[in-house]
Amino acid sequence: MDKISVIVPVFNAEKTLERCVNSIINQTYSKFEIILVDDGSLDNSLKICDKYKKQDSRIKVIHQENGGVSKTRNVGLANATGEWILFVDSDDLIDRELCKKVYDCAIENKSDIVMFGFSKFREGEEVKSDLDAGECRMLSKDEAMRLLSDPDIGNYSCNKLFKRELFKDIYYPEGRVYEDLATTYKIVDRSSKVCLLGTKLYYYYQSDDSITHTITKKHVTDEFEQRFEQYNFLIEHNYDAAKFVREELLADALQYCIYCPYEPNNSTYKNASNVILGSKNVKQIFGETYKIMYKIYLISVPLFNLVCCLLKKRLKV
Repeated sequence: MDKISVIVPVFNAEKTLERCVNSIINQTYSKFEIILVDDGSLDNSLKICDKYKKQDSRIKVIHQENGGVSKTRNVGLANATGEWILFVDSDDLIDRELCKKVYDCAIENKSDIVMFGFSKFREGEEVKSDLDAGECRMLSKDEAMRLLSDPDIGNYSCNKLFKRELFKDIYYPEGRVYEDLATTYKIVDRSSKVCLLGTKLYYYYQSDDSITHTITKKHVTDEFEQRFEQYNFLIEHNYDAAKFVREELLADALQYCIYCPYEPNNSTYKNASNVILGSKNVKQIFGETYKIMYKIYLISVPLFNLVCCLLKKRLKV
């Protein structure tokens, strides 16, 4: 059996950290290490980490000044000794069969990456396992790239098992949000074989203040810029999956132009505008509001800007 390094970024997670770590400790697959990277927490998270370290020799604790999720993951990777990498967020849970099932899938298919499903839950909701569903099947590289645009799999790092060697010279972008969007496609591109396990083994805790619900200029900008980089990478490397990313890119470009100030000389704004104006062949636009705003933008950019201001969509920066 190979060792799996489970990397858990921790920041002010005292309310959820214990249930998260317990779900990892209780795995039916025993050969793993847990790397808890405390990102300058201001609550009792570090004390909880140290408590678990004393109880279980498989647990490492690293404390650093606050640097964000990307930095904690990069530090975790630098300290990992396992052949495989699994990321778990400190407010989430994993099924007790996760490590065994994804490892078996990887070994049986000689894969570098195993993708698997996830379920969402809110505070107080029962976490329901889904162990009877799905089988493990091989994917072409293009199929794997396509699944990064599928909401049931997505770009997320946490619902994938990776060979550690795939991360050589690939790092999560420090100082940016939506770090998975900037990284996962590069790792898939580097892999030799990818398989999909059609079972929901990761339980994602959906809180009201989740980053995925946050809208700031930085969030909107980082999301568009990183999707733009992903799309250009797929085009350059001749992936058919680029056409699916193109639909997401249009949505991100519209979001950027709706929420960010009109800056025609800004390179990001220019790229977003070119994406919108060059998207006449895109078949799907996500959301009724975006469909309307897309049509307005094609008619008149000044009218588009006026509508955004009247709707008070523009962010204060």
